[in-house]
Amino acid sequence: METTRTGDRNNLPWRIARAFGGIAPMAAALGHRGHTTVYGWCKSGRIPPWRWHEIHSTATRLSIELPADCAPREGVAA
Repeated sequence: METTRTGDRNNLPWRIARAFGGIAPMAAALGHRGHTTVYGWCKSGRIPPWRWHEIHSTATRLSIELPADCAPREGVAA
């Protein structure tokens, strides 16, 4: 996946957060105490590889349709 410029609100983390209803709702759905982790992903345009399972399983459990291009390649952060 291509990395977009910092803070680009059309980068993949922002689009995933929008699918969850926003940064705070996504953080709550993932079980995070605050929204800062998800906000950091959105600002940097990257999601660490070890977080993908958490995001995909939560989206599946909540019947949230993620952007089509959110399937990460092995070993590459989005």
